[in-house]
Amino acid sequence: MTDPRITERLDRQLALRAAVLLDAIRCLADPPNNREQAFARLAAWRWVRSRDAQAPFSFENVCESLGFDPRRVRQVILRDWNGEPTSAPAIRRASVARVVRRRLGRAPSPTPGGLSRRHSA
Repeated sequence: MTDPRITERLDRQLALRAAVLLDAIRCLADPPNNREQAFARLAAWRWVRSRDAQAPFSFENVCESLGFDPRRVRQVILRDWNGEPTSAPAIRRASVARVVRRRLGRAPSPTPGGLSRRHSA
């Protein structure tokens, strides 16, 4: 039987990695309104294009830990960045919820975004 503390730690690590990836996607998807947002967008673009596999929170490692193929995710994100049409199912091969459920042996939270109401406020 898995130690609940280990399970909780893995759950939190996956959630953090998913948040990092989602933040980068949001930075790239939303047009910048000010200098700070433009800087964040450029940083996200550089992070996605990076081929670093050493840093724990590199694009490569974040995608792989969530069950995504980093090359495919990068391709879809950069295609969208270049204004080419893309289909949403292109990177939906394994959702974060399915990865968490498979690794931890339990269903994800049913609330939107995977957070309970007490944590979303």
